[in-house]
Amino acid sequence: RVWSSLFHGFVESPAACSALLRWAGLQDVQAVDYHGLRERDIERLADLVENHLDTAYLRELCAI
Repeated sequence: RVWSSLFHGFVESPAACSALLRWAGLQDVQAVDYHGLRERDIERLADLVENHLDTAYLRELCAI
């Protein structure tokens, strides 16, 4: 548990992630745009919620 809490967010940095993968023995390391991937996934989730949930009913339930 200590290792994972220490590592939290570490691989979000492309340089840190690449260094870790090289240290682990991977020779051909490609940079990953972590923030771009996260934004894409958030947008995908928002689209799924909008398309598959009755948001008008949820707003009514929450009195929004």
